[in-house]
Amino acid sequence: MYISNDPITETWAYSAGATTSPSRVYAFCDVEVPDDAAELKLTFDWIANGASATNDFLRVYWMPVNVEVVPGQNPPTVGGVNYDWEAQIGNHTNGIGEHWLSQETTWQNASYTLAAADYSGQTMRLYFAWTNDGSTQNQPPAAIDNIAIFSDGLEECITPTNLQVVNVTDNSAEATWTAGGSETSWQVEYKQVSATNWTTATATTTSYTMIGLQTSSDYHVRVKAICTSGESEFTTPVTFTTDGGTTTYTITATAGP
Repeated sequence: MYISNDPITETWAYSAGATTSPSRVYAFCDVEVPDDAAELKLTFDWIANGASATNDFLRVYWMPVNVEVVPGQNPPTVGGVNYDWEAQIGNHTNGIGEHWLSQETTWQNASYTLAAADYSGQTMRLYFAWTNDGSTQNQPPAAIDNIAIFSDGLEECITPTNLQVVNVTDNSAEATWTAGGSETSWQVEYKQVSATNWTTATATTTSYTMIGLQTSSDYHVRVKAICTSGESEFTTPVTFTTDGGTTTYTITATAGP
């Protein structure tokens, strides 16, 4: 299973020998459920093919953090609760506990509701599980991208797009971008390519002028949205180079004979 850090541009495949033995792998993240939240919305992009829907498939679980999940095994039954069945999210297309994401060779978008009322103020764990039965390997295996979780009634906070740098001088440059949604505030960060720390600023329009830059220097700039529901991911940094500036020469004229 591949968790992408790029806007669904990476490539991946079953590796040589991947069909020799069955496997089930998990990727997870912990989610702090807001106080008084009735439900949360989960969206993500996915792609997965495999042998067949019942042999190789992607499945998503929503369960308490104290439920121990072991790689290679189904989620356990704890306190009379069968988490392999009851913690699955999505429409159970083959009966209760049998929701599969599979047999797709192009990117799909999934959108689900996560129960939150009983877990208000607590931490829950979101699992993505990829099961491979070890037989036929029809490319590609599972990949996931653009995971977002937000409170019901609040918009998803989407990363801005079309980040560009214009009006570059020897000591300033203007960053412009397109809003990802209806947000009205953005965090802008920039630094010299060789530097470690970013300079941070807040913008309330879709442009920001960076000043006090060094001449003839390479810089990175990136932007993220600030929303009521949280913050987006940063854009991929854009690189630009400041101008060389103006050199002043003093010429002294000496009278000839």
